Amino acid sequence: KDFLATNAQDFDPTVRQIIEGAKAYDAVAAFEGQYRLGHLRQRADAEWAKVDILMLPTSPTTSTVDAMMADPIVKNSHFGRYTNFANLFGYAAIAVPGGFSATGLPNGVTLFGPAFSDDALAPFADALHRACAPGMGKDRSAVLPEASMVTEPDDGFVPIVVVGAHLTGMPLNHELTGPGGRLIKSCRTAADYRLYVLPNTTPPKPGLIRE
Repeated sequence: KDFLATNAQDFDPTVRQIIEGAKAYDAVAAFEGQYRLGHLRQRADAEWAKVDILMLPTSPTTSTVDAMMADPIVKNSHFGRYTNFANLFGYAAIAVPGGFSATGLPNGVTLFGPAFSDDALAPFADALHRACAPGMGKDRSAVLPEASMVTEPDDGFVPIVVVGAHLTGMPLNHELTGPGGRLIKSCRTAADYRLYVLPNTTPPKPGLIRE
C-alpha cells in the first residue's frame, strides 16, 4: 500500500487500476471471500468423483491485440471466464491450440485435472494438438516432430500407497509382492496423521486418519 502510494506513476496504468480496486475491500471482506472460495472448492471437489478430465474453451471469444489494449480489464476478464478457476482451486491445466477461424484469429481448448495431474494430462493434450494439426505459432504448416510426442508408458502396474500391515517386513506385505508388486519408495505421513489400533483384526492392523 505504501509503495503504491509513493510510486503510483511507475505502474502500468491497467495494473495500477486493478491493484487500487483493493481499496474497496477490508480484512473482513478478504476472509469472507476465502470462506466462500473454500465452500465452492468443496462443491467442485465432489464433481471430480464423476469425471477424470475437464475440457473447456481456453477463451469464450478472441480479440485482436488492438481491441484488447483498448479495454484491457474487461477483455481479459472475458478471456479468463473458463480458466481463472484453475488458479483459484489449484488445478492442473494445459492449453491446447485448436486452429484458426475464418478471420485468422486463433482458438483452442484447455484440459483440466486435479492438482499435480500434469503428467496425466500431457498425453491427452499432445494427442489433441497432433490431431488438430494447427502448426506451431506463426508457421501454421509446421508438423510436430515425433520425438516430442508425449506418451504414458503402460507397464501393467497401478501405483498404490499402503500403510500398516502391508508395509515391507509386515505380515501382509506378501499380498503385494506375491502377485509381482514392487516397492517404488518409502515415505512418511505428514504430522497431522495419526495411527490407531483397530480392534479384533488378524493380523493386527492400524487405522490411519487425518486430524
